[in-house]
Amino acid sequence: MKHLAATRVMLPGAPRRAVLAAGFATTLLMAAACGNGSVSSSTGVSGKEIKIGATLPLTGPAAAVGVAVRQGLDASVASVNAHGGINGRKLKGYWEDDQYNPAVTNGKVQKLINNDRIFAFVGFAGYSQLLAVKQQIDRAKVPVIGPVATGTKVNDPPQTYIFPVVANDTAETHQMVDTLVDRQVPASEIGIVYVQNDFGQGLLDNATAYLKSKHSTTPKAVVGVQAGASSVSAEVSKLKSSGAKGILVMLTDGDAASFLREAQRQGLGAQMIVSAGATSQKFLDLTGKSSEGVLGAGKLPVATDAGNPAVAQYQADMKKYQPGAAFSYYSLLAWTSVHAFAKAAEQAGDDLTRQGLIKALETWKNQKVGASAPLTFGPGNRTATNVEEILQVKNGVWTTAS
Repeated sequence: MKHLAATRVMLPGAPRRAVLAAGFATTLLMAAACGNGSVSSSTGVSGKEIKIGATLPLTGPAAAVGVAVRQGLDASVASVNAHGGINGRKLKGYWEDDQYNPAVTNGKVQKLINNDRIFAFVGFAGYSQLLAVKQQIDRAKVPVIGPVATGTKVNDPPQTYIFPVVANDTAETHQMVDTLVDRQVPASEIGIVYVQNDFGQGLLDNATAYLKSKHSTTPKAVVGVQAGASSVSAEVSKLKSSGAKGILVMLTDGDAASFLREAQRQGLGAQMIVSAGATSQKFLDLTGKSSEGVLGAGKLPVATDAGNPAVAQYQADMKKYQPGAAFSYYSLLAWTSVHAFAKAAEQAGDDLTRQGLIKALETWKNQKVGASAPLTFGPGNRTATNVEEILQVKNGVWTTAS
């Protein structure tokens, strides 16, 4: 951001104190404008760099997700910078730990906007966290590109400054239900296990509403588990006793793996489909042969599919810049989000402003970035895509289901 230099001009015949008063007033106005990150549309942009930021649960109950997101963000930022940056500017990332606590998120977002003076949020994690600070983001007019939070209210109704790069949770849960029904599981025989947080509750609410509206039924059984629970024996037993023939597993990869292992131990033979967050290599490593045949919801290509050119580039970046990090849906989504930002910022041109970034995004029609499906935005349209792939574990790897 360029700051105007204050000048003192003596007008012929003007009293000195009047000129000084006018100059002082001008200085106050300029200081107010420059001190508020929400005023300038080019805040966070200099001749050499662009500041982007995110709040992530790097500690707390969702730390595994937050760490994976940070790894994807760091790998993508490093890759973009290694290839020359964006119109000659390098990206600089500011990642803050909000402990998966909306109250903490509020303070971290204030810091990022007012102290660090970021240009945009990229890869924002946490559904309740994003909703808690939405008004703050709106007031500051800071774009949010590719949030990892994909709850329905993120883009339905459309939010001016929020641009998701994957389908929202409504599309995901509908596809999960439809997939089981297509595979001859009666809708009335579908049970649900969900993680007891905002992520899981949102998926549960969407699935329950869809079963009622489309199939005039309710879940066969519903059980909730705490993230990172040491035992899920009672929850598996309840689903087994219900006689459910299909189960929507709305858990992240580690918890989904624990549930599957216990289900196998108890002889629960229902067809299972896991949510997108569980379609990872970690899930496969933790479950071994017991995951064979499990279905999964895919908002992005499989993070382990090196045959996909975009995924192969993601894997190369992760190996180079985040050696040892596991390939996962969350790091792939974060990696894709940075590429979405970079593409839009490049299209916005050298004179980069937040309004220019939004205008560039609103011209997208079937634009592919990173590992995304074709994305389309427009004025009043923030549903970039409803594309969902169904995946399945075959011979120990995630593949596109036949």
